[in-house]
Amino acid sequence: MWGRPLLFGLGCYVVMLFPVLGFFDQALYRYSLVADHWQYYSIVSAIALAVAAGEQAYRRMGNQYRQWGVVAAVLVLTALGAASWRRAGVYAADEKLWQDNVAKNPTAWMAYSNLGLNMEWSGNPAAAVGYFEQALRINPDSADAHNNLALALLQLGRTQEAVPHLEQAVRINPDYADARVNLGNALFQLGRVSEAFSQYQQALRVDPDSPLLHDSLGVALEKLGRVPEAIEQYELALRLNPDLTAARDALARLRAGQ
Repeated sequence: MWGRPLLFGLGCYVVMLFPVLGFFDQALYRYSLVADHWQYYSIVSAIALAVAAGEQAYRRMGNQYRQWGVVAAVLVLTALGAASWRRAGVYAADEKLWQDNVAKNPTAWMAYSNLGLNMEWSGNPAAAVGYFEQALRINPDSADAHNNLALALLQLGRTQEAVPHLEQAVRINPDYADARVNLGNALFQLGRVSEAFSQYQQALRVDPDSPLLHDSLGVALEKLGRVPEAIEQYELALRLNPDLTAARDALARLRAGQ
């Protein structure tokens, strides 16, 4: 009697899970080969099969045993409810969620990277550095992790240490405009203005409509003594964003000095 329903229920479970079992390349595998949340969809068929089995067992019980069936059902539902409550608590905060991820999947570099971002956003860049470093130990080819580690180091005033990570980020992904801007900013802080200007130029080729980038180019050009070109960049920045106060103030200052 149960052969066909069992085959159907388990077959549905496998068929629904099959696309994410690793037979097909998908973007999520960049981060981890573990994605157990996909079971949430496919497990419905297995749950339906278990409920049907329980219902059939209850019907076949004699009256004297049915009360035990009710007790068993209540116990199962209580246990499942407690497990759901405990699991839901993991999602109460981003930090708890990613801590749970790394506890269960220690090779999930993206989880360490997200923990680092969480620490950085909460004002704890020192803790963020450790998580980004762990992410890079697992996946040294992550341009995002190199960039994020560098930003945490910059917040801590460790500019010299940040530069190699930003250089590695743009080596891995030459079109990573944000990393190039961050590298330019770091080099500018170190007084390497010509190198900073070069990074801003390369970032501009990727993102030509960034008003902040034109403003940064203007600052670098002004520092290099190329005032007419700096004015042009400030004007472009204001054309793209008329509310950019820094560019407006710089432009007014340079025009007054001409």
